[in-house]
Amino acid sequence: MKVYRKYYIAGLYFSIVHLLYWPTLQAGMVTDFSGLIQKLDQGSAADILNSFGFPSVQPFLNLIYYLQYTLFGLSPLAWYLLFSSLFVLCTWLLYLWLKKLGAVFGIDNAHKVAFWSGLVFLALPYQSEVMVWKVALSYLLVTNLALSLLILLLDWIKKPDRRRWWGIQLLFLLSLLTFELSYALPFLALLLFFSLRQNGGIQIGNKAFWGKMSLPLLGQLLGYFLLTRLAIGAWIGHYGASVHLGVDPIYVLGNFSRYFFKYLLFGRYLGPDVKAFLFEKVSALPYLFALFVVAVSALVFLLLRYKKLGAAFQMSLLLLGLFVLALLPAITLYFNGLLFIENDRYGFLASAFFAGGLVSFFFGLPKMLRWGLLTVYLGAALFFSWKTNQYWQASSQVFRGLIHDFDYEDYDHVFILNLPDNLNGAVLFRDYSRQDLAFKDALEYVGQKKVNAQIHEVVQYNLTSLGDRVKVEKLDSSQVKVSFQQYGNWWWRRGLGATNYDNEWYRFENQGMYYILELKKMPENSVLIYQEGREWKKVVNHLTDWD
Repeated sequence: MKVYRKYYIAGLYFSIVHLLYWPTLQAGMVTDFSGLIQKLDQGSAADILNSFGFPSVQPFLNLIYYLQYTLFGLSPLAWYLLFSSLFVLCTWLLYLWLKKLGAVFGIDNAHKVAFWSGLVFLALPYQSEVMVWKVALSYLLVTNLALSLLILLLDWIKKPDRRRWWGIQLLFLLSLLTFELSYALPFLALLLFFSLRQNGGIQIGNKAFWGKMSLPLLGQLLGYFLLTRLAIGAWIGHYGASVHLGVDPIYVLGNFSRYFFKYLLFGRYLGPDVKAFLFEKVSALPYLFALFVVAVSALVFLLLRYKKLGAAFQMSLLLLGLFVLALLPAITLYFNGLLFIENDRYGFLASAFFAGGLVSFFFGLPKMLRWGLLTVYLGAALFFSWKTNQYWQASSQVFRGLIHDFDYEDYDHVFILNLPDNLNGAVLFRDYSRQDLAFKDALEYVGQKKVNAQIHEVVQYNLTSLGDRVKVEKLDSSQVKVSFQQYGNWWWRRGLGATNYDNEWYRFENQGMYYILELKKMPENSVLIYQEGREWKKVVNHLTDWD
C-alpha cells in the first residue's frame, strides 16, 4: 500500500483540481494572450531563441508555448489540460518534497503533513490566475522546476553525488530560461541547507556546500544576467531592473505584510473596510513599524529556542523563511488588494511554502485544535476558489459572446462605448497598447475574425455580474450620455481609472456614474455600439441619424 500511496494521492489531487476548475475550461485566452498568439503566428521556431521579441531571455518557456500552439492551435480543451496537468504536477511535487523534508525533521506521519499541505496549496483561491490565464504558463513551469530542484537538493544534501548535482544545475538553468521567479532559488537552497544543518544527519559541511552548490548556482545566475544584458541590452528582463530593484523599504515591507495577511486571512475576500485596514493601514507607517518589531522579536525568540521547538514548528519556521525568500523577485511589483484575481500570480511559487508552513504549524498543535483550524482554513479556501472560478466562467461567457456577436467588420469606424475591462478581477479586454487594440486583437487572433474597421475603445469598465447594464442617451447632435444602471462599476482606461481626455475623433468627460462623449467628427460608414451582457447593441450608424 505504501508503494502506491503517492500515486493514489496524485489521482486525488487530479480529481479535486478538475472539480474546481472544469468551469473555467473556456476561460483565460484574454488580454495579453492575443498578443502572444500574434507573435507565434508571425514567428517561426527560430524565434524561440529570441523569445519572439519579448524583452526577456525565456527560450524554454517559449519552446513550450510554440509546441502547444503548433500542435493544438486554440483548442480550449488542449490548453486547459496543459495548465491543469502542470498544476496537478506542482501539487504532487510539493507533496513528495514535504514528505522527504518532514522525515528529515523527524515529524511523525510526515506524509500526512505533506498530503494536507498539497491540498491547501491547490485549494487556495489565489491559484486561479495562474491556472486559468493562458499567459501565466511561466509560473507553472518555474514552480515545477523549482520543486523538482528542491527534491534533488534535499537528497544531495543528505548524500552528495554527481548525478543529482548535474540534475540540480540543469533544473536551475531551465528555470532561469523560463521566468524571473527562479532568481530566488540559490537563496532558497542556502536557507534549506543551514536549516538542515541544525538538525544534523547530513554529510556535507558549510564550506563544501558553498563550493559545490551555492557558487555554481550563483555563477549561473550571474551568467544569466550577463546573457540578458547581451541579448536585450538590460541586466534584468521583463519589467526591467528599475522595477525589480527600485526598492522603497516601506513599500517592500508593506508588501510582505500584505502577502502574509492575504494568505493567512484570505484578505482579498474580506469586506472593503477590513481590506483597507490590512492592505493599507497595517502596511504603512506607523502600524508597519510595530508589526516589523513584533515579527523580528518573535523570530529572534524562536531562533534562540529553536532546539526546544517541536519538529513541526521547526519545519514551519523554515517554510515561512522560504515563503519570504520566494517573494523577493516580485516583492517590488504592484500589489492589488482591491479586485479579486489580479496579480495573484506573483505569489504562486511562494504559496507552496506558505501552504506547507501553515499545515506544519497546525500539526504542532493539539489534535483537536489542529483539525479544527485545518478544516476551517481548507473549507474557506475551497469555497473562495469555487467562487473565484465562477467569475472566470462568467467572464469567458462575456468574452466569447462578444467576439461571436460582433458583426460590424464591414464598417470603417466602430466606436465602442463600454468595453469590459474585467469581471470582478477576471480580465477581459484590458488594453495597454495605447492604440485601442485589445478587442480588435481578440477578434483576429482568438475569434479568427478579420476586421478592417478602425476600432475606437472609448472607455472600459469593470463588470460585477452578467446583468450589469448601461443606458445610452442622445443629448444633442454631437453628444452622448452613457450611464451605469447599477452601483459597483467605474470607468477604466488602460488598466486604471479613466480620466478626461480627447483626441481627433471625440472628447470624453468622466462624471462618475456617467460620462459625456462629444463627437468631433463621425465619418460615413461608422457605428456606435455598446455592450450588454454577451451581446452588442447598435446606437447609430452615422452622425446624420441623430437629427
